[in-house]
Amino acid sequence: GWDAPHPDPAVPLEAWWAALTSWDESAERAGLRGGFDGLDWDLEGNDDRSSPRSRFSAAGLRLVADLSARAKASGRFVSLAPP
Repeated sequence: GWDAPHPDPAVPLEAWWAALTSWDESAERAGLRGGFDGLDWDLEGNDDRSSPRSRFSAAGLRLVADLSARAKASGRFVSLAPP
């Protein structure tokens, strides 16, 4: 969301996917039937336009794309805001 850090591309895709899968499985065990439906990327910038959080690196964009593809391939929904 706004002013928040973007996903860290230094963390490997498999580690991100394992964390998201674990979170989803925990939600299902806690009573959220079927777990979460997918990813809703909310990737705005920062109030301070000079902040590094107002820009994406190529590696950061690749991570978002790869996680989105993995989620979609597993049958989950993927959306992105702002369009």
